Amino acid sequence: MAIAGVLLQSFFRNPMADPFVLGIHSGAAFGAAAVTLIFRYGAVVLGGGVLMFGTTAAAFVGALIGSFAACILGFVLFA
Repeated sequence: MAIAGVLLQSFFRNPMADPFVLGIHSGAAFGAAAVTLIFRYGAVVLGGGVLMFGTTAAAFVGALIGSFAACILGFVLFA
């Protein structure tokens, strides 16, 4: 988490930027929880095969959606 914080602070040039403020943490938690609730044990069945990284993939996608939503809202509301 420390490396993620440093990278975000240098990318956004903001010393207050971190995964919690930018929505990355919340989006990842929501994605992981949604897959765990929808699919049993977080495993997604695709075409007869089981994708074992369903929870991890959903957390990654949720983090992307959360960060993009925070950036878009920031640009729309404060531009």
